[in-house]
Formats: sequence, C-alpha cells, structure tokens
Amino acid sequence: VDAFWDLVYAAFMALMAWCLMNGARDALSSGLNTAMLSVPLWPVFCAAVLLIVVLVVTAVDTALPILRRRP
Repeated sequence: VDAFWDLVYAAFMALMAWCLMNGARDALSSGLNTAMLSVPLWPVFCAAVLLIVVLVVTAVDTALPILRRRP
C-alpha cells in the first residue's frame, strides 16, 4: 500500500514538474518579469522543476525497495 501511494505521489509530482516546465518556457518566451523589481521569473520556475524532479526520484526510490520486499 505504501509503495502504491509513493508511486501515485511521484506521478502527480511529475505532472506538476511538466506543467511548471511549460510555465517556465512561456515565461522565458514572453519575457515575464516581477512587477516591482523587474526580475525574470523563468529561473524560479526552472529551480522549482529541478526540486520537484528530485522529489519524484526520491519517491520512486522509496517505493522500489518496498516493492522488492513483497513476496
């Protein structure tokens, strides 16, 4: 049961990473900046994508040993 929910969580977060990557691409192509400081937003999106990818790898890495132990 734990492995199943780890994999569901990993899949959902992979979807989130894909959506954020599309947002980063759109922010880069449109030149989206913050309102006050005029700082580009695409690096923030890319950093979030990288962290979510680390989360996905961790969730899958947690689920695999549980699946291997099952008889």
